[in-house]
Amino acid sequence: MDTILTPSMTMEAYGILVSRTETEMEYTVVISYTVDSWGRGGDADTSVIRFGIQLNDQACSMLTNHTVNTTPIGSTGIVFLTKVFLPVEFASTWKIQGYLLNQASRQTFISIPGHRLPIFGPWCIAPADARCPSFTKPGGILGYDSLTGKLADLPDVGNNAVSTVPTVGRVYYPSFTPTPSFHPIPPWLNESRKLFNFWEKINGYAVSGFVRDIAVSQADLSIVSSPPSLQFVTNAVPCHPVGIFPVPHTDACLVYDPESSPSALVPQSIQFNLPLNPSVNSTPTAAFSGPIGFFLDNSMVYAPVSSDGLDPETYKCSDYYEARVDAGGVYHRNAFSLMLNGFTIDSTLRVVGFMCDGFPIVAPFQAHLGGVYRPVQTKDLDVCHGFASPIQFTLNDQSLSYNYFYVCTLDFPYLFSAFRGTPSPPTTL
Repeated sequence: MDTILTPSMTMEAYGILVSRTETEMEYTVVISYTVDSWGRGGDADTSVIRFGIQLNDQACSMLTNHTVNTTPIGSTGIVFLTKVFLPVEFASTWKIQGYLLNQASRQTFISIPGHRLPIFGPWCIAPADARCPSFTKPGGILGYDSLTGKLADLPDVGNNAVSTVPTVGRVYYPSFTPTPSFHPIPPWLNESRKLFNFWEKINGYAVSGFVRDIAVSQADLSIVSSPPSLQFVTNAVPCHPVGIFPVPHTDACLVYDPESSPSALVPQSIQFNLPLNPSVNSTPTAAFSGPIGFFLDNSMVYAPVSSDGLDPETYKCSDYYEARVDAGGVYHRNAFSLMLNGFTIDSTLRVVGFMCDGFPIVAPFQAHLGGVYRPVQTKDLDVCHGFASPIQFTLNDQSLSYNYFYVCTLDFPYLFSAFRGTPSPPTTL
């Protein structure tokens, strides 16, 4: 009689410290796993993998079930445990537990002690809380858990959504000529309804791997105030772990984006010279290719349209920070990553980057619109995807003020439609 084998699995993880008080710490925990063997009697279609945070041997603070998505590529994946609140008294005893059960009821457990877990802050330069009179209304702070509701129902997929004139909800890019390519419909997209499930994409199809060495040792973003300009010098290497690029051939997402991220991440040498007092132009300026701005996690911002005309946020492979690498090795994203703010949206305005015309970028936030506080959407913004409103903040001890800012949203085009100021493309040093 054949011996029934116990399934086996490997996993690694890291944590993002979201907030800390005297009594508890909040983390987002990211787990990468590989099923090495299901064992005899195992079937990936019905076997269960479960991950959780255990405070000690008796108490479990939260548990999430995850069934492996069986593609021809293999049994690998990434799981996010969000809003992990750890009382400080368990700081040395908590652990991550992985549990795998096959059809023959054979099971395996893996534990990673929490006190050995690498903990990362996702920012090279911390976001700046901003003051904006137009959106300051007392009593309006509401919690918004963006993992529920609209996060799994994002509208208006932006395929071929370019325009020859400035238009709300479209990218002003008259010189753009797409290079058509075939893309199968990914499982996270309901194409007929123009809706995609953001959470399913990053939780089930993110690029695998935690590349930490480059992120920890080489991330470099500096600010130099040299009136009348503000200089940002960057190597475009993020300060948080990234996925493996080029995308491994074993990754499920490559089935749906076979030409994605063909190069390895390569440190750059880029300088942005931003005007300290940019002008709000009455006539917007069109988009162009390559870096058009940057986030303070040290990733570059690209226009939200890929070379084949597709919406990259919807169709393209990305790592768990919703970023990818272009043919030149530049790590970039086309939208704000909710990984960077703990998957929450409230009414605080947080400056998280700059566009190359000099105006700041604000993370998704709630505002008092239509009589209620709700997340700002593209329909609320102008043709450049921003607000003409005074905003003040302090970044690295520098007091800055502007009369316009770009707003990140959860719907297309996510961050940018056109330049409100006069763009100055970055230079390569």
